Amino acid sequence: RGSKGTDVTLAQKVVGTTADGDFGSATESAVAAWQAKYSVPVTKVVDNATWMRMIELKKVPTRYDKSPLNQYVGTTLKLWSRGTAVSALQKALGGLSVDGSFGPLTEARVQAFQKAKGLTVSGVADAAVWKALMG
Repeated sequence: RGSKGTDVTLAQKVVGTTADGDFGSATESAVAAWQAKYSVPVTKVVDNATWMRMIELKKVPTRYDKSPLNQYVGTTLKLWSRGTAVSALQKALGGLSVDGSFGPLTEARVQAFQKAKGLTVSGVADAAVWKALMG
């Protein structure tokens, strides 16, 4: 609840509710019904399992399906995270050393990206950041 934007609009179209880009109670109910119908754990949020099922059913644009970043949509990265997902994030953001270590420079770059894309500025790379990087 409370999320806004083009990804919310897309999800709303898939689950069959008013596509106004604002994730409220009606969207939450529609997501739950869609999850139950398509054998996804009912969480009432468009989580990684739900998003992957939407892609599998060809309900979302293939740009997400074909992106090498798609595998990280369910991965949340924050200060001091390490690994290949961090390297992929650093490469996608650009302007960073690709070292696989989510330090203060990566955090600042994520914040700048979030601000530029109209996302909540947290410095945490969540599903919204990955989707914005893909789209």
